Amino acid sequence: MSLCLPLREPVAFEPVGKVTTVFYDDRNHQIFSVRSGGVCGIVVKGFQEEDHATFRLESQSPITTIQISPDARVLALQPSKSEVRFYSIQEMGPNGQLDGRYFAQSSRAKTGAMILGFVWLSPSEIVYFTSQGVEMFSVLLDRRLLKSLRSHVQTLSWYVFCPRSSLAVAASQTLTNWVQPFYFKNGCIYKLPKIEYDGGTLQLKERDVSILNLYDQTYIGVVVHKEDSPVELHLYAVTKEFTQVNKTKILEMPVRGQISLNVVDDLVIIHHQASLISYCFDVSLSGSFDGTATHYSPICSGQVSLESDELFEMYSPHWVIFRPDVIVDAKVGRMWKLHVAINTSIVAEIQELPSVASFLLNRSNAKQVLLDVLLQQIPETKLSTLRSAFDMINEDYSHYLTRQAQPSIALSVHTFTTSSSTSSLFKLSNPEKVPSKVVLEQTDFYTNLFSPLREDVFCYDIENCEDEEALHQEQSRRRKRLIGVLTEYTSSLMQVNILPEYFLDELIINLYVQGQQWYQIQQLLQYQVISDSKPMACLLLSLEKVFPASYQLAMDMLHRLTNSNEEICEILLSKGRVTSALLFAHSKGLDHVPARKFLEASLESETDQDFYNVYDFYNRKDLIRPNLKKFTELYERKWRRRGFGNHANSCK
Repeated sequence: MSLCLPLREPVAFEPVGKVTTVFYDDRNHQIFSVRSGGVCGIVVKGFQEEDHATFRLESQSPITTIQISPDARVLALQPSKSEVRFYSIQEMGPNGQLDGRYFAQSSRAKTGAMILGFVWLSPSEIVYFTSQGVEMFSVLLDRRLLKSLRSHVQTLSWYVFCPRSSLAVAASQTLTNWVQPFYFKNGCIYKLPKIEYDGGTLQLKERDVSILNLYDQTYIGVVVHKEDSPVELHLYAVTKEFTQVNKTKILEMPVRGQISLNVVDDLVIIHHQASLISYCFDVSLSGSFDGTATHYSPICSGQVSLESDELFEMYSPHWVIFRPDVIVDAKVGRMWKLHVAINTSIVAEIQELPSVASFLLNRSNAKQVLLDVLLQQIPETKLSTLRSAFDMINEDYSHYLTRQAQPSIALSVHTFTTSSSTSSLFKLSNPEKVPSKVVLEQTDFYTNLFSPLREDVFCYDIENCEDEEALHQEQSRRRKRLIGVLTEYTSSLMQVNILPEYFLDELIINLYVQGQQWYQIQQLLQYQVISDSKPMACLLLSLEKVFPASYQLAMDMLHRLTNSNEEICEILLSKGRVTSALLFAHSKGLDHVPARKFLEASLESETDQDFYNVYDFYNRKDLIRPNLKKFTELYERKWRRRGFGNHANSCK
């Protein structure tokens, strides 16, 4: 078992007892301890301090349901099956004493209907589920009343509701072979197609039905128990428009018996109490398609554990599981959030590197784990497999860059430079893709992967070993391997229109230099596998002594760049090619370069011809100023007295 499922953020509350009843509000993630007998005390606890509250009410009938409105202005409770009472929290008195005046609302059904429960849709909308249907009301706190908005008549026995999606699933009988989904929006009730099973042979209970949100997709989950078969969870995808329901996924458990489930970080965690094991499913990975739905097996398993010194029974029969990630033990008075702790051992469970990458990209706080996995896998994994993982990572990276650039989308496209942060601005392969939770940028790869691997090549110990030749061969093998990995990574970047950063190109060049593979460097530059840049041109110039052709390759690169004219001029001057530098500057309109710069450079030339050409060039254009007097005197001394006033080889 490689999955660690810690319970964190414990919330202590008064446990259930003879005079204490405990309720959970799955919209606000609050636990209510209601103490009856004399004055009714209500203690509210949540995962945040601001969610804590205490109320006092006069003695009344036992409460069956209690919730606070999303804006924390109204406390709604159900003291009987016939009505719901509403208290204004703003009018709360000393010690949490609520206003004795309340307003109530019963079912609007003509005959006596029992209220099964209620849910808040918004701070001003509430829905009753009754034995005779669904009723929607608008809560008018200032007028202390409820206004009926919509209703739907249908016999109901139980319901399940999801606050996040405003979706409900209801059934007309305690045991049923079909359930009816409802969707609530803008004061309306929408009835979706019902879900029916096996021609009436399967009997569903309330605990078998749940509503899940996975990767921004809403599903209705149905636990299916079949005789002599392991339990399955069937997932029905609800379309974005909430008009259709289709069975698309089947999660197959390796065990039988009762299960319960949480959703943590877009993972379905299914708890099996009998075996004290929890199974993890990720519906973003590939499965087995049967023509109708995709079947999934658990990717790994683990056990729930406490991250505290408290000693409580795990997988207790008193546990109550709430979606998405809350576990409540009312007997001991604790509420926790379930977390998923991922480590590199997940590789052994999923095995295929692209699938591991896909899994970790969708997990919060898994960036370092993914980097560690890649560092472990790069030395021996096939390049084609690495390329598949790189493609997956860089596709998410491209989407991330595009989202980052969207605030500036109104700017002209021409205002963006061609760089890795903007080159994929308008080229999304899948605009509806759910953003990954982990993004690996080029700096992440370089710092955490390529730099350590580079040190492994450059600093490989060849001095303290007797077989020096074998060590040299091993060093060469590692260098070639890293070059192959870098080539696949940069190629993957360019496939999604992201230019590799300079430090990646520099590393590739240095690896080839170490191996004295000059031809390969020339090929990379000739076919522009290496991106043109001023830093790269400078690197090539520094290699001229060991690789003479690099000078011309650098000059060609600078020529291709449109903003490198001054650099080219400086390089020509540094090479003593003063006349060529002057002609180049003149052809490119670099008139701001001072004449003194060229005149002084010409004096350092091996022949007087360069000085004569430069001076004559500026003199013909009447650009010899008084501050250049010393150059005029030198010119007169060397040529005027010799009669060379109009030299044949002067610059024109």
